[in-house]
Amino acid sequence: MARERGRRPDQGHARIAGNRFVEVDSSTGVATVYEAAKAVVVATGTRAAFPMIPGLTEIDVWDNRDVTSAKHAPRRLLVIGGGVIGVEMAQAWRQLGSEQVTVVEVFDRLLAREEPFVGAELERSLTRSRRRSRRGAGGNRPAAGHR
Repeated sequence: MARERGRRPDQGHARIAGNRFVEVDSSTGVATVYEAAKAVVVATGTRAAFPMIPGLTEIDVWDNRDVTSAKHAPRRLLVIGGGVIGVEMAQAWRQLGSEQVTVVEVFDRLLAREEPFVGAELERSLTRSRRRSRRGAGGNRPAAGHR
């Protein structure tokens, strides 16, 4: 899907090659240097925490890795978690063609680890772009190691 939108993923060994520059050595031995407009983000990955929701273990769910490798946009998407990754994926899938995206967050605001005004501004932006959210949804602790 990224290719269809004019974006090209690159795989290989990368190194920071200077302020706003990343050099990627591909498996073919060709090195490509990319220049970022503002900054380079190093996102080495995380492991998803799954909430203890009855029935969640019986259905097919995407974690933070699955959601970035899907081949087609789902018509409707429910994102559990209004943190940085959840909100980012909600935005991305809406822009990639999902008709309805809803973010469910246990706390009373999105991006609960940030200053309150950040979540409030994000909520206004999501509403303007027809993304829905539900805050204060309750819930239980994440199930350790659930997949």
